[in-house]
Amino acid sequence: MQRVIRQSELDWKNWLFVIAVNIIPFLSTTGLLPSSIRMLGSNVLAIVLLIPLLLSIKRWPKVKQLYFFLSVVTLIYVIYKFVTSCFVLGFYEAFTNFRYNFLGIISFFMALIYVHTLSKERLVKVLRLIVVLTLIEAALFIAHAVGILNLYTGLVTTMAESSIKVTRIYMGYPPMLITVYAILVMLYVLTRRRNYLYMAAVLLITVFVSYTRSNLGEILIITFLLLLLAAVKSFLKLTFLFKLLIAGLAFLTFIYILFPSSFSFWERRINTTRNEIRDEEGTYAFRDKLIEIAFYQISVEQCEWQGLGYQRDSRKGEYSFVQGGDTLIPPIIYCEGWLGMILRVSIVIAVFIVGIKMFFRGRTKVFIAISCVIFAILVAQCINYMQTVVYVKYLNILLPLIMLIRLYKIENYERNYSINQNGYDSHWS
Repeated sequence: MQRVIRQSELDWKNWLFVIAVNIIPFLSTTGLLPSSIRMLGSNVLAIVLLIPLLLSIKRWPKVKQLYFFLSVVTLIYVIYKFVTSCFVLGFYEAFTNFRYNFLGIISFFMALIYVHTLSKERLVKVLRLIVVLTLIEAALFIAHAVGILNLYTGLVTTMAESSIKVTRIYMGYPPMLITVYAILVMLYVLTRRRNYLYMAAVLLITVFVSYTRSNLGEILIITFLLLLLAAVKSFLKLTFLFKLLIAGLAFLTFIYILFPSSFSFWERRINTTRNEIRDEEGTYAFRDKLIEIAFYQISVEQCEWQGLGYQRDSRKGEYSFVQGGDTLIPPIIYCEGWLGMILRVSIVIAVFIVGIKMFFRGRTKVFIAISCVIFAILVAQCINYMQTVVYVKYLNILLPLIMLIRLYKIENYERNYSINQNGYDSHWS
C-alpha cells in the first residue's frame, strides 16, 4: 500500500513538473487559457506550479556544475535589476516589461533544482512524457494549420511570395519541438527503429506548415550536424547514410504531393531570404536595426554594462522591442546591458562545454549521442543568433538538454561505483 501511495506521489510530481515546463508554455499561445490567467504569462504560471515541487524536496541537491553556478549568478543579477527598476519606475511598469522576455531565468532555476533531485528512472519517465506531449502538440498544430481543426484563437496572418499565398498561424507551436526532434533523430540512428523516424517526420511537417524560416533553418542545421557527428563516431555506415538520403527524398516527394502550394512557397521564400541577407533588406535588416538602436540608446545614457532597467524603449501605443519577440538581443542589451547578456550567454556556453566533454569522454554510444544532440542544437542556436530564444526561454531548450546531462552523470556515477565495489565492470556485464 505504501508503495502504491509513493508511486502516485511521484506520478503527481512528474505531471506537475511537465505541466509547468511544457503544457503551460504550449497553452499560453493557443487562447485556450482564460484571459485573466494568460495575462500573467507562462513564466509566472510555471513559477506558481513549481513552488510546491520545491517545497516537497526533503533534501536539496548539491549541484557542482558550472552551469548551475552561473544560473545562480544570473538570477541574482536579474533580481537586482528588477528591484532597482521597481524603485525607479514603480512595480507595475517594471513588472509589465519584466514578465515578457526576462522572467524565464527564475522558472528555469526552479526547474533546475527539481531536475537534480530526480532519479534516473524518473528522468527517463519525464523525458518520455515530454516527447509524447510534443508529438500530440505537433499533431494538433498540423491539424489546425491545414484547417482540419479550429481549436485555437490568436494571431493569423497571410503570407505571400509572388502569386502564392499561405496562412501562417502563431498558436500552439510545440515549445520543445527542436530538442525533441534532435532526440528522436539520434534514437533512430542508434536503434534503427522506424517509429522514431516517423515521429521525427511529424515534427518536420510541423515546422514545414509553420512557415517560419528560423525554425526550418535550425532543423536543417541540426539534422546535418547530427548525421555528421554520428558518422565521425562511426554510428553510421555509408550504406545507412544512402538509405537516409533515399528516405529524405521520399519524404520531400510526400510533402510536395501533400502540400504543393506550400512547397512552392518555401522555394520562393528561401530565395527571398537569400536576397534579404545579401542586400541587407527585409526582416533581417529590421532586426539588425533594432540591435543597433539598443546599442545606441545605452551608449547615449552611458550605461553599457548595466542597461536601463526594465522600461519601455518607446511610448505606449508604439512598437517596443522590449515587449516584442522579433529578436531578443535588443531587449537584453537595452534593459540588462552587456553584463546581463554575458551572464545569460555564459549559461549556454557552460552547457555546451559539458556536451563537448561528453563527446570525447563518453564510454557508451548512448551518451555520445546525447553529446551530439547538445552540440548540434547549441551550434544551430549560435548560427541563428538573431532569432534564437536559448538565453531567454531556458525551459524550451536548455532544460531538456540539462536533463540529458543529468542522466549521463547518474549513469556515469553508477558505472564507476559498480567498478569500485566489485573490481570489474559489473554494471555492463
